[in-house]
Amino acid sequence: MGKQKTINNSFRVRLDTFWAHTGRIFGWIGLVFWALPGIVGFSDLLYGTADSAVDRAMPFVCLALAALHGLLIWSAGRRKELIDDFRLYCAMLAKSEDKSVVRLAEKLNLPLKTVLDRLDKMCRRGYFNGYLDHQDQCIHFSSADAPQEQVVVCPGCGARNNVHGPVGQCRYCGAPLKQ
Repeated sequence: MGKQKTINNSFRVRLDTFWAHTGRIFGWIGLVFWALPGIVGFSDLLYGTADSAVDRAMPFVCLALAALHGLLIWSAGRRKELIDDFRLYCAMLAKSEDKSVVRLAEKLNLPLKTVLDRLDKMCRRGYFNGYLDHQDQCIHFSSADAPQEQVVVCPGCGARNNVHGPVGQCRYCGAPLKQ
């Protein structure tokens, strides 16, 4: 990954919050805008009043566009959930001295894998000024002390792994990795 991203994490969270709200608004507007003509067009097909090929094709086009706007609503909801989790995790990690993901998962009453996956997404999105250490299962916020992330090919299964520091473990088969 090289150097840490220089974008301010609070700006990134605000930007994603904006896109989550905007995506939901435009998603619902587009869903209604395209679903209604699609439903009317299908009723024309059922009652045999669709005269031309265009009249027979348009309901499918309209409903496909409505489905795309439904995906926009779903995507915006997922982004909002991640931001809400980020705010909760930040509040809990701020009170923790060792920034342990295991303790965070216990406090949240969630499986460790779920918390690690969510934190990994947050780090990839640039919400944290730091990195997630999978080996120690903690999060480090000091970007100056962060070791460089490198891609290492596993000698056991051949998978590509992102590793911080000199030694790691394959995320897929558990074999030890050396740089």
